[in-house]
Amino acid sequence: MRRAPWHVLRLGIVLLALSAVACGSSKAAADAALQSAQDAFEKVRADAERYAPDQAKAARESLESARAAVQRGDYREMLRRAPELATQITQLAVETAKKQETLVNAWNDLNAALPAKIESLRARASELGRRARLPEGVTRDAVRGANDAIAALDDAWQKAVAAAKKGDYPSASQLAARVQAMLADLMRALGLSSSGDAG
Repeated sequence: MRRAPWHVLRLGIVLLALSAVACGSSKAAADAALQSAQDAFEKVRADAERYAPDQAKAARESLESARAAVQRGDYREMLRRAPELATQITQLAVETAKKQETLVNAWNDLNAALPAKIESLRARASELGRRARLPEGVTRDAVRGANDAIAALDDAWQKAVAAAKKGDYPSASQLAARVQAMLADLMRALGLSSSGDAG
């Protein structure tokens, strides 16, 4: 069984702490509960806004509502909400970790497959450019335009790689999907199969 990420485990501790704090009813208890919830949210906020933006927005709105309760002196309301708020933030951390893992795995699969296909395409374009006669279904216009298209492909792929190196896997995956679509079109135009073999 895969172990929960460290920040999810830490948020579980925060959940217990908030539940304990919620047993009070004073301003000090409400302030402490709000601060604990805010601290817990800040630990996951950056990744959550990237990988689970809708859930992050909902958690942020819940925090703002709880803060408003404290500001108007409704400490019992804040403390009533504390366990629910802690649960929401913990669930946000779990969902964020799950979506991040999915995108990282998808990126790793594309990163393992696409570079070799791009090189196969480049070699095919070079080979066709030297031919006096082209295979059936391949046009001279497609061959002439291949170099510019491959340059655009290279540029998009390098942007995807750069995004992945920064840990921005949502952007990397979007760019890689664009590269994959461009690659498929070019491979068809140059008579290559999806595996990179000449048809």
